[in-house]
Parts: sequence; C-alpha cells; structure tokens
Amino acid sequence: MADGMLLNCLVRGETPAVDCVFTVEVAKSKSVSILKDMIKEKQQPAFNHIRAAQLSLWKVSLPLDSSVDKVLKQLVLEDNITKGVQKLLPAKKLSSYFTDEPAEEHLHVIVEPPSVAVVPSKREREQEAEAPQMVQKILGATSVSGTRIFETIAEKSRTWLGEKVHTLLRESGVAWLAGEKVCTSLHESDVVWLIVH
Repeated sequence: MADGMLLNCLVRGETPAVDCVFTVEVAKSKSVSILKDMIKEKQQPAFNHIRAAQLSLWKVSLPLDSSVDKVLKQLVLEDNITKGVQKLLPAKKLSSYFTDEPAEEHLHVIVEPPSVAVVPSKREREQEAEAPQMVQKILGATSVSGTRIFETIAEKSRTWLGEKVHTLLRESGVAWLAGEKVCTSLHESDVVWLIVH
C-alpha cells in the first residue's frame, strides 16, 4: 500500500493493553468510515452484533509500555487536541488526522463500542432468550399464601440477566425485594425473595 500506514488499535477497557492491541493496515487516503469497517472485520466474532457505524474511534498517541494501562484508566475520551485525544469523524479522510507517520510502538486508535447495555455478550444474548422461561418458573413457584415467590437466578441477581428478569417480573405485577438472600436450595443458585404486589 503506497500511502499505507499501520495503526495500533485497542478496544476500550481491554487489558493488559500491550497484549490486546491489534494492528490495522490502511491507506491514509481512506475515510474513517472505512477504518471502522476494517476494525469491525478484524474484531470478529466479538463485533458480529455491532454495526461499524456504532463504533467511536479516538486518535491518541500513547507509548505501549508498562504504564499504558494506568494512563488509559485515567484517560477521558472527549475531543481535546491539547490533551492528545481527538474523535475521528466518519466522513473525514485519515490523512486529515494522521499527517505524520504514526509513532512506532504506540497506541494510535481507541475503539469505543456501544455501551454494554446496547451490546450484550454472547452469553447475555443466550440468557435473554431464557428470561421469559425463567419468569414462568418463578411465577409458577408461588407459595400457598401467594405472598412470596422464589427467584432462581444466580447470586449475581443484579446482572444484566437479573435486570431483564426483574423487568419481566415487574410487568407481571411482582416487585423486587432488594437482594435479601434466604437459602441456596434451588438449582444450585442463591434464592432471592420476591414479594407479590
């Protein structure tokens, strides 16, 4: 590639950065949108459920050394050229951001996927499909008095799955009694009391 450059990229939050960096070879004459497509392709299957347009790209220039994780943890992703952070706009050419050759052994692009709430993991997507059945099991486990039922989700009942089931239960007229663990007798998981309205 005549006007090609190598960009070291990192998905935000992946650590240790020195082990998680991946390199994309792209021409400076290409648009940021093309770079997004290349990053999405390079990050398969993790980015299968994300459209390239949903990715936010940030230009940085950080040495890939033992201190980079600490620097990244404190880095605020907002347009601030004086602090060395610049949002890459999809329609602009890469040459407008990378006028010089990117420094070797540096991080050049931070990839920010949509928030976790928008981008569930593969396991969370599988669990989402199970949530309605879980709600039916819970509602079917009502005690004789009808005032208490068990939730048979694992101890991490406030995880994404827990929130999904919580929402479905609330729609069924069930309120969440905040995290009071009472026993561990069902399905090898902690049981949280729920109370019926």
